[in-house]
Amino acid sequence: MIDRILVPLDGSDLAMQALQHATLQARKFNAHLLLLRVVEPVPPSAMERISESQILAAREEAKSYLKTIAETLSAKGMSVEYHTRSGPSAESIIAFAKTEDVDLIAMSTHGRSGIGRWVYGSVADKVLRGADVPVFLIRASTELQTSDVTPYQRLLVPLDGSELAELALPYAEIWAKTFDAEVILLRVPTLPAYVSLGPDASMLVPSLLCEAYEEADTYLANVTRRLKAKGLTVHKAAVEPGAVADTIIDYARDAGVDCIVMSTHGRSGLGRWVYGSVADRVLRGAGMPVLLVRAPREQLSVTGE
Repeated sequence: MIDRILVPLDGSDLAMQALQHATLQARKFNAHLLLLRVVEPVPPSAMERISESQILAAREEAKSYLKTIAETLSAKGMSVEYHTRSGPSAESIIAFAKTEDVDLIAMSTHGRSGIGRWVYGSVADKVLRGADVPVFLIRASTELQTSDVTPYQRLLVPLDGSELAELALPYAEIWAKTFDAEVILLRVPTLPAYVSLGPDASMLVPSLLCEAYEEADTYLANVTRRLKAKGLTVHKAAVEPGAVADTIIDYARDAGVDCIVMSTHGRSGLGRWVYGSVADRVLRGAGMPVLLVRAPREQLSVTGE
């Protein structure tokens, strides 16, 4: 299912962190790596300060940069190819992913800007919203991590009870089987929105909390049984009610999670998450990689997302 992995690179050490993860994944999945460097067009306001020779040099540097990386990976037995494109970075990445029929995009959430380089945070954000395939995002630190990437041994899958949120489960299954990892299922108990309405609403809280705990536990128990029937090692997490994104981030950190696997949208409503915003906050706050699975557009239109 993961046969072609796209790794967009902007020439920075920060962006290269994604390549470490992608290389590990390609080895385990026996997948083909596609390296992509997009050279942004020079904005009209900067044309007077940047010569044509500088623009051509940036394009040549992009090709040379990718060629060196590809040759190094090929010498290590990796199946790899490289490409350059000119144009807006996010749009070029999304179009390339579609044209080349990739199964996964792996990229860092930040890089460095400059001639031929990206303002990487905004690029990753646009790619996530526009790509039709899962995006594996690594929150880049200020220093390149030189140690080997630790295989994914503990996967956290946050769920809200919706079918859209469960779109992350097949990918958690793939990662778990490939890396012999355990899957931790988490659902944050939430209260209905109407609890905050009216002076007597607080009287309902204890019973509603009990119902929320029971609903979350029953739901996770059912999902756990389904995954265990497929041969996975699965645990369900018990957490207190709270801000959903913060609870996910805190649990992932405290439980030593290696990767969070979640959908970028779920079904909102009473007791459900506004899942896109939760995923966004988790991505920005988590200290580990996040594999984000975007719900198909036709499914989102049916559910009103």
